[in-house]
Amino acid sequence: TLLYTIKFEVYMICMDRPKRTCRKPVKYSDEQTPVKSKCEKEISNTTKQKENNETDSSSSNTKKGSKNLKNGGKNAPKPKNKQEEESDDEIIDVTSTEDAVPNASGSSPSLDVGESISQLQLDKYNSVKPVSRNSSGKYEVQYSSTSRASCRNCHDKILKSVLRIGKEVNIDTGAYMGRGMGWWHMPCFFQTHSHKMAWKDFNGVEDLSVDDQKKLYLKACKSTMPDNLQAEVTSTQEAISVQNQQLERQLERERQIASAEKQEQNAAHLEGIKNSSIEQVIRENVAKVIEKKTVEQLKAIISGSRITVERQTGKGKKKAAPKKADYVNAIINANPLCKIGSLVHRAIRKYIKVDELKVMLQNAGLPRTGSKLELTKRLLEYLGGDFGEESVEETKPKKSRRYSFDNDDFSGYNDFRFTNFGVYEKDEEHPDIVVKARQGDLDAIKNILKKTSRPVATINASRKWTESEEKWGYDKSWEWHDETPLLAACRNKHIDVVHFLLTMEADPTLEGCVSCDVTETPMSAVEKAINVANKEIENAKNGKIESRSLFTYNGSQVLRNLAKLQLMKQLLEASLKFWNTASYAHPRYSNKRNNAFSKNPNKPTNSEELQKALAAISMELVIDSSAVNEIDSCVQELRRKEGDRRAAEFERKQLEMEQVRLMREKQREERERQMKLKREEQERVARESPLRATAAPFVFNPGMHSPRTSLPGRPVVGGEMALAGNGVQYEGIILTWRGSYGFMQVDSPCFTSNIFVHISDINSQNAGGCGVGTKLKFKVEASFRKPGTVQAKDAFIIA
Repeated sequence: TLLYTIKFEVYMICMDRPKRTCRKPVKYSDEQTPVKSKCEKEISNTTKQKENNETDSSSSNTKKGSKNLKNGGKNAPKPKNKQEEESDDEIIDVTSTEDAVPNASGSSPSLDVGESISQLQLDKYNSVKPVSRNSSGKYEVQYSSTSRASCRNCHDKILKSVLRIGKEVNIDTGAYMGRGMGWWHMPCFFQTHSHKMAWKDFNGVEDLSVDDQKKLYLKACKSTMPDNLQAEVTSTQEAISVQNQQLERQLERERQIASAEKQEQNAAHLEGIKNSSIEQVIRENVAKVIEKKTVEQLKAIISGSRITVERQTGKGKKKAAPKKADYVNAIINANPLCKIGSLVHRAIRKYIKVDELKVMLQNAGLPRTGSKLELTKRLLEYLGGDFGEESVEETKPKKSRRYSFDNDDFSGYNDFRFTNFGVYEKDEEHPDIVVKARQGDLDAIKNILKKTSRPVATINASRKWTESEEKWGYDKSWEWHDETPLLAACRNKHIDVVHFLLTMEADPTLEGCVSCDVTETPMSAVEKAINVANKEIENAKNGKIESRSLFTYNGSQVLRNLAKLQLMKQLLEASLKFWNTASYAHPRYSNKRNNAFSKNPNKPTNSEELQKALAAISMELVIDSSAVNEIDSCVQELRRKEGDRRAAEFERKQLEMEQVRLMREKQREERERQMKLKREEQERVARESPLRATAAPFVFNPGMHSPRTSLPGRPVVGGEMALAGNGVQYEGIILTWRGSYGFMQVDSPCFTSNIFVHISDINSQNAGGCGVGTKLKFKVEASFRKPGTVQAKDAFIIA
């Protein structure tokens, strides 16, 4: 009976619960509508009322017993507080209350309440409530995710993981103008925002640590964090930590599953490669290369590879034009495979991994050690045929641009240069092999050629640069190929580099534009340098060397350079016999030269004869010693003459400097004489003045300053200025007083006029009582208020 009564009370409590004010939206099917469901509820309610009326007589005794228990009976349960009632409301499922209603026969219900409560509690503690976040504030608080943003107060970078505060501000960077998020360090923010703020003004505080939230609350709200808010913050942090742990465990589980699946897929993929032929694998990856190419690009590949495409048979006897699929099939099924060598290189480089290459080499019975480049060469040698090199369009990486407010190149124009009428891409950097050829670094050039997979394109590499000329209201521009490694070595007279590049079949017919409107080939550059050297030697013999380079001129070095140039000319003449001028040799830039390097490069007509011709030329430099002696003698004579000329010029300049010095000395003596006469005249005037005559009884003490030195830079007016700063105390009576200053008469024949006195110069405590007739004792100083006069200083009242 007690168990039945408790279950009935639980049922009554559940029936008295208020309805939820916020419900999830319900989706109704075609057969169930809100009107139908309302009718069904009304019918069910009427049937329940009838059943309750029938069971009233049988259940009256149990209700009385339950009332006695509520009124404090012996076995009555203790009353529950509000928190316990709320916890019961959360635990008990409302939808299961119908099963908890006792039957008319008085038997126990089918629902086990204790079991359901324990299961719901377990679900409650296994799940975490979502954290409520504030999103209505006007400030954003977070830990900096990068170190790119700058503080708007101190203008320093906000380092990563440092607390920062932001709000929307007006941004004007030149490239962008509008509203955006501005960031501050937390101390800097409260230096410029010192007013009291509300805690709800800050978004993102839930992700901060408890200590940082306390500091933020103290600075923003001007008080310590309340206990209830601190408890809420702590619980929120615990909930977030639990959520993060669950998320980390879930992500780790997903990563493990993904890695296991990936390993299985890789193993199955390698097994498939092991069971298939090498050509089949390569053709499948070639299909990936060309799947996104247009019909025009496919036609260009077919025409360059000399592949035939059969037309489709249409209606009747006519044949329709091939479609894109026909071009793709023709390229993939090209036989032999070396016809599409550039695409094979691209497919292996981009889509075939090292493990897959090793499996294919294992099937072929070849070694599997080395880099990917070495494995690729070994595999292509096994397939047979000339696969050539990968084309420039395939190897050229695409530039990816990322624009952001923190990036200096926000507008994306850093790679361009501007003129008054046009915008042009910046000139490319010189290839490494060209730089090393300029420097004459033969070992570095050999290493570059050893590592490259495109030796023809590398040994003839050149940069692209743009020449622009401003016209009347527009620009005219030209794009050029710059110097090749061979041309760079010839222009810098590196004979060993030239010999090596010619033996490695560098094309000597290629032209390069080295500056505006100056195009050269290796032969024309050498011939030009020979003419310059011959002219320089002729000028040395004729005594026409410039004076600025006369003392650094080296005749033997000039003849050595000439011998190098002549030897280079012999090498180029011997090699040009076996070279035809390339169709792409012109210096105007186009992709024709770069494409030809991989598809149909210019080659010597007979490589063996070329090597023999170059080997037959002796690399020893032949220098005529008699010519060296003749040039040295001429240069010595020129140096002697130039030395004599410079010595005479030096003596002449020394004489002029001495004359100037004497003239300035005379001028200085004349100025001193004039100043002396002026001082004597001033002293005479001072002696003859009537003031000096009346001041005969006055005797200067030894510590008194000279009238000429008491006030430097000021004119001497009368004898009063001569007494300024002498340290002698005088007495005087105030004749006029204006509250803070006045004038007094001095009891001394040295003063012919009244002396100014200010209240700040009176040291007595009763200085405020000064007035007409007050007697003072004072010293005399020069007045800073009125230059040329004196005033009282260090005065005190005596009567």
